[in-house]
Amino acid sequence: MNYRTVVYVSIDKEGVTHTVTETDKTQKDIIHLENSSGLFAHREYTQQEQTEDMDEEQITCIRASEEYIHLKRDDDEYEYVHSDIPPAPTDYIHDDAHDSDNEENNNNDNDDDDDEL
Repeated sequence: MNYRTVVYVSIDKEGVTHTVTETDKTQKDIIHLENSSGLFAHREYTQQEQTEDMDEEQITCIRASEEYIHLKRDDDEYEYVHSDIPPAPTDYIHDDAHDSDNEENNNNDNDDDDDEL
């Protein structure tokens, strides 16, 4: 299991200490069985939990999981994937030029929509 904890500490004007604690936990289990003729079963299961506490009170708790299964035999193969893990923040790419192009195209499309009705 992988753990990551970040603690932020601040002191307000009255001298009271406030803490924010962010915790990430990830566990990944992998099972792979294979015989000499090439038949195999493979399973990966990941559990993830992210929490945020402020002054010892939990304000956020996100739990998610992902499962991947791959089975293979001589004449057949099966794969299954299920995930409710959100993409990492670095997966979001903001492109102002691309957004303005889409906005312009959307505005043009709206003009034509009235004619089709």
